[in-house]
Amino acid sequence: MSSKKIRITLISLLVLLGLAGGGYALVDHIKSQQEQAEQEEAASLKLFSFDPNTVDSVEVTNSDGYFRIGSNESGWEVTETDFPHPFTLNSYYVNVINSSMGQLTAKKKIQADSESLSSYGLDDPVTVVCHAGGADYTLLVGTGSVTNEFYYVTVPDSDTVYAIDYQVGEALRGGIGYLREPYLFHYTENLIRGFSLNHLGETAYDLAMDEAGQWQLAAPLTDVNIDTVQVNSILTDLVRVEYASFETYIDDEKALAAYGLDKPAYTVTVSTEDTQTVLYFPDFDPNDAVLYVYNPEEQSVGTINMRDSSFLTGKWQQLVRPALLQVPFEQAESLDVTVDGKHFTLSIDHENGTYKLDDLDITAMNDNIKRIFENLYASVSEMKFEEIVETPDVDVDAPTGMQPDCSFVYTLNDGSQRTLELVSTTEENTYWAYIDHRCIGEKVRRNALSGTSGVLNFLEKMTDALADEGITYEPSDATELVSETEESTESSED
Repeated sequence: MSSKKIRITLISLLVLLGLAGGGYALVDHIKSQQEQAEQEEAASLKLFSFDPNTVDSVEVTNSDGYFRIGSNESGWEVTETDFPHPFTLNSYYVNVINSSMGQLTAKKKIQADSESLSSYGLDDPVTVVCHAGGADYTLLVGTGSVTNEFYYVTVPDSDTVYAIDYQVGEALRGGIGYLREPYLFHYTENLIRGFSLNHLGETAYDLAMDEAGQWQLAAPLTDVNIDTVQVNSILTDLVRVEYASFETYIDDEKALAAYGLDKPAYTVTVSTEDTQTVLYFPDFDPNDAVLYVYNPEEQSVGTINMRDSSFLTGKWQQLVRPALLQVPFEQAESLDVTVDGKHFTLSIDHENGTYKLDDLDITAMNDNIKRIFENLYASVSEMKFEEIVETPDVDVDAPTGMQPDCSFVYTLNDGSQRTLELVSTTEENTYWAYIDHRCIGEKVRRNALSGTSGVLNFLEKMTDALADEGITYEPSDATELVSETEESTESSED
């Protein structure tokens, strides 16, 4: 190739390289302009940028009224309002406002004039103002899009309408349903000292906590062993029940008829040391989705989900501890047992540490026999019922002269007595339990006596253990004991 051709080729290559470099520079310039435009567009969609933790007060003006909310040592409180009804503020919702406003970014913006603002609900907007770090951040909230994709908002003195996330916009538009505490009760279960349920004028249960922190039944019965764990479980669930919706405020009792609350079927009363909350509920169909509830103090009507209403169907029978008559071993001087025609007595001398089975002193016998003695006592003191029948087909008080199928009589250290008597029901292998001659409907199955933890099982173990020691033991014949008692009574009367 001649030198001339080589020069021409080199010049051509240089020209091509220059064009390519220029092309790349042009593309890079265009790309930079696009990125800058995108950044500017993104910045224009950024409505606010402030630290939510610096907010010291919030103002909300909506169709319900004006609310000024300030902070104090314990949280947020309504410091000024023209709202006519009392309510407990939902502090969590105030934090939602602050965090949503602090970094509020629109998804798109729309140019609009004053005449078209009504199309976005901005002719009568909700106003939200956050006072943070010495500055005011104000947002005007309109309505949501028909597709539930956006909420339309703007800022004061602007002709731009912004479309923000629908859920964020719905929360910022809020209303009294958002400002109100969402729970039925505004305290935790550990503060509750009383709890009652009334259905159609009848008390399902009325519970009060005693000075020892134990739950006691005040009505419809007293002197019933209440299962504190069960009650606490119910109260824990109760204070977590939230309103499914807020309906309205009503100060005219006649207007409550629209919700079935003019003559409520259920009344729930919950008390703390210094407050009392009363709630009314109508009768309901369990297949309904929600249930109305009325708070007379707040004059508010709302709904709860039907799945949260189980506390309304409770009965005192469900709260009774399953043990029949628990007398601690250290409080008893003796236990007389009559079961299946057999009678025996367990005697405990706590001061001297001696045990006797009838007249048989087992104190010095092996540990297994003493352990069986203690288990024999426990098989009675820890005997459980299977269910409580709401309306037992027996007299509540044991009739005079009634002969129980089984009886267990405790003599306490102070000389007083407690009794547990079992009387056969019409159902096979089932007994009514009478505690201190009173029956509240507790049903006891036969296996409570004959099962692995039953008194008959441990009596057999005791007999076998004594036989292994060369001692023959047989309980007394209960029939002969009754005859002797009757003869003794007749003689004393003569």
